[in-house]
Amino acid sequence: MKKQSQSPMKLVEAAFCIAYLIFVYIATLLFLWRGQHLYAALAFCLALGDSFHLFPRIKIALKGEGKDDFHRLQLGNIISSVTVTLFYVILYFIMKQIHADLPVLFLHLLLALGAVRIYMLTMPQNDWFKRNSSENNWHIYRNIPFCLMGILTIFYLILFCKRYFMALLVLISFACYMGTVILAKKDPKMGMLMIPKTICYVWILAMFL
Repeated sequence: MKKQSQSPMKLVEAAFCIAYLIFVYIATLLFLWRGQHLYAALAFCLALGDSFHLFPRIKIALKGEGKDDFHRLQLGNIISSVTVTLFYVILYFIMKQIHADLPVLFLHLLLALGAVRIYMLTMPQNDWFKRNSSENNWHIYRNIPFCLMGILTIFYLILFCKRYFMALLVLISFACYMGTVILAKKDPKMGMLMIPKTICYVWILAMFL
C-alpha cells in the first residue's frame, strides 16, 4: 500500500517541535556550562517533559498515527503537565536569587497549588488513556490550580521583580494554553495556540541566556 503523504502543516508542526527541542536542550547545556544550575533545571524541565509529549507528535506528523502512539502521547501529556508545574516553582527560586526581597509566601502558595495540581492529574476522572473520554470538564478543573500559579507568578514578577515583559510572556503563555484546553476538544485547530505558548517559554529562556 502506498504511504499517505502528510500535509504541509503537519510537516511545519514537526519542524517547529524539533527546533524547539534542540533549543531547550542546548539551553540546558549552556546553563550547565556556565554553572547556572537553577537555570539549567528550568530549561531541563521543559526539555524533559516536552520530549515525552512532542516525540509522539513528531512521529504522528511525519508518519501518521500508529497503534501505540495515542497512549504514548497521553503519557507525554501527563509528564509535561508535571514538569511545567515544576517550571514555575524553579522560576520562583531564580527570581528569589535575583531579587532577595521577594516574599517566601509566594513559594509556599506555589508549592501548595502545584501539589494540588499534580494530585488532580492522578485522578481517574482524567480518563487519560480513553480516546473518547467522558465530557466531565476535568481537563478544565485540573488546570485551575495551574492558572492560579500563573496569576501568582505574574503578580510577583510585576510587583516585586519589575519584570514587566516576562510577566507579559507568562500571561500570553497561559492565555494560549487555556484557550487550547477549553476550545481544542471542539475545534482541534485551536491546538495551534500551543505554538505561541511555546514561543513564550523559548523567549523566557532566551532572556536568561
